[in-house]
Amino acid sequence: MLDASIFSRAMSGMNVDDLKKLQADTDVLILGRGTSMTGTILGIKAKRTDIAKDKLDNGKLIEKDTERDGLYYYRVAAGAKFSDVISTLSSENMVPAIFPLYLEGTVGGFVATNGSGFGSYRYGFVSFKKKTGELIDNNVAKIAAVPYMELIETDYEVDIAWSGLIIQDAVKYYVPQDLAEKVGINGKPVKISEIIAIINSMVSLSFSREYIPVILRGEVGIKDKIPNFFTPIIGYVIKYNSPDAQNVILGKVKQSELDELFKFLKKETKILPFPSLTTYTEVHKKIMNDYKGVKIPTKYVSIKDAFLDATMCINCGKCIDTCKAFEVSRNLDNSAVGRLNRVSIGETDFLPCFGCTRCEEVCPVGIKISSITEILPRLSKERKIEPIETSPATPMARSLEAKIDEKYRNRPPVLLFVGCTSKYDPVGLEGFLQFLLDYGDELKASPRARLIDDISCSFNKYVAGDVEGAKNELMKIVEKKKINNAESVYFLCPEEMYVYQNLIDKNVKLGYELLKDKISVNIHKGCWLKKLGIVNNSDECAGNYYTVYMNNLVKSYIRDTPVCPFASWKTGKPSVYALFRKNISEEVKTQAKVNKELNLSEIFYLAIREATLNSAEYMADKLNNWKLGGRNFYKSIITPYVKKELYVALVGKLKTIKDELKERSIDDPYLQAEIDKAVDEIKGMSWEPLLMEIRNRVINSAKLDYLNRTIAESKEFLDVLSEIASSMIQKNIIIDAIRTVYYS
Repeated sequence: MLDASIFSRAMSGMNVDDLKKLQADTDVLILGRGTSMTGTILGIKAKRTDIAKDKLDNGKLIEKDTERDGLYYYRVAAGAKFSDVISTLSSENMVPAIFPLYLEGTVGGFVATNGSGFGSYRYGFVSFKKKTGELIDNNVAKIAAVPYMELIETDYEVDIAWSGLIIQDAVKYYVPQDLAEKVGINGKPVKISEIIAIINSMVSLSFSREYIPVILRGEVGIKDKIPNFFTPIIGYVIKYNSPDAQNVILGKVKQSELDELFKFLKKETKILPFPSLTTYTEVHKKIMNDYKGVKIPTKYVSIKDAFLDATMCINCGKCIDTCKAFEVSRNLDNSAVGRLNRVSIGETDFLPCFGCTRCEEVCPVGIKISSITEILPRLSKERKIEPIETSPATPMARSLEAKIDEKYRNRPPVLLFVGCTSKYDPVGLEGFLQFLLDYGDELKASPRARLIDDISCSFNKYVAGDVEGAKNELMKIVEKKKINNAESVYFLCPEEMYVYQNLIDKNVKLGYELLKDKISVNIHKGCWLKKLGIVNNSDECAGNYYTVYMNNLVKSYIRDTPVCPFASWKTGKPSVYALFRKNISEEVKTQAKVNKELNLSEIFYLAIREATLNSAEYMADKLNNWKLGGRNFYKSIITPYVKKELYVALVGKLKTIKDELKERSIDDPYLQAEIDKAVDEIKGMSWEPLLMEIRNRVINSAKLDYLNRTIAESKEFLDVLSEIASSMIQKNIIIDAIRTVYYS
């Protein structure tokens, strides 16, 4: 992971292996949002990374702590953004004593790097002779706040000023209003919120395509020494709680002139590219000496444009809050910015992205992030292709197909690719065919659809990087098109259509486009429709075909009627196509409006957790049977007991949603789909934390014979626990429990 420093921007021209020799080893590296401008992160080699929490354990962002020397201290979540902290503190008429110019970074990162910023005229750096902040632990920081909501702005320096801002060639000083009144200082009244708005606006000027935001710190008058290729934007004055008086200037430099900046810094040793009280490390020096410009790694030559586009990233972090992959995994390496960082250092092992494009929409320097992340998995040597299940079209669908063919014999045939629709949205498939039958005469496009239900989806291969495998699947459609002399191919799935258009032919149609004028409900069009150029009025990502991503459940919060068949299955909501299915269309329309997501995945998981943990005493008591008959004999004794406990736990938890369940029929296809989804999601989860918890309970149980302790501590015992837990993940267990709740 990189940060927003000039040293990170130089990584695309460095040999990473050379830097590894200079890095300090650590087990865990706690990350914020990668917006630091110090480059400290480049000097650390961690076995794993973690994200600082953005909430305290009590769920709050901030919490009052103590008052000391006129400062009000607050405990703050280390992973919280300054923008959020300032917003929350404002409700208490407080503001941080010092805060960085850029507010999308984390409090923990600012404190850990001993930063400076607005307020540094009086309070200097976070930690010098006086502390205005400290890290309590990896997830909690303590910062000082002040009640300076109303200020007086002056054009002259005042010793009691809180802050001094440098804009263009002028310095504006800000004095707390009550202090100004006491000593008779006159000036322009201004609110802190107005100043923050100005700072935000000025900082955004440093975000330009092919430019790098740069911050320089040095003695007072630093602006006179700044080279012409540096464009100054805004700065501030550091007076107290600092080794000496200093100026800090934020500006920008063209990426192509980064090597010139390094030459300048090596010459002007008193000017440092840090807003924090730090100096150069060996890693910094190595980069400054070796960087000569961007180098395209051999493995990236085939996607040179994508590589160069990725190097435009300035680590502003704006894409993080929009990233579905980060939301699900909480892993910064797999966020949009994390992937771009990894491109810059030449990595090639990438997981598929969800493709929601929201990162691209907020990028201030116009990087085509979604296009880049779409092709990155092609670089991976090992590709994990998640299966997408398909099944034959239903008899009803085949019957409708025959009626369509008979009614529209005078129209050219077209192919309707079924793919996963018959598995995940069979009612939608039938609904679309019913639409063609009923409204075909009104369509310019031919309604004479012939079903293709014997060809697998290619989308899973495509997003995993297996373009050749995806193309091979799609060529089967091309062959069918020739055999049937078909005019075009229709898709119900936006994702599959996107792949077909990208790899084969643009002459295709999306089913939604044919029927959209007949729809009055709100539509969730999904991420890949945006990639197809179809405007999306719903910004929630349904998470593609993933139910689990990096061992975490992919939750979908969409409330509108989905277009994508898989989104219909995931959310339990009838698709837009299902609205046209006769006999059940009114029921479907009602469900589209009132169906509540049942969260069966969470209920099922919690029931399994409760059942297995409640069985720990029994497991401990019966471990002697392992010695008598081996692991399989032991498992045969434990499994029925756990299953009985699971049934009891599941019924108890399902009773909490009894009313919602009774709104649906047990045979409701959407309820069945939710059950299928729950089973799939639970199967994909990581069980290791729960298994360790169960084993610990067994080991600490008073019913465990000491002589059996070695069995409980063995890896084989964990394997048996895993097998028992896995055997519980059955659809029929959920259905049986639901029936009990129905009739209770």
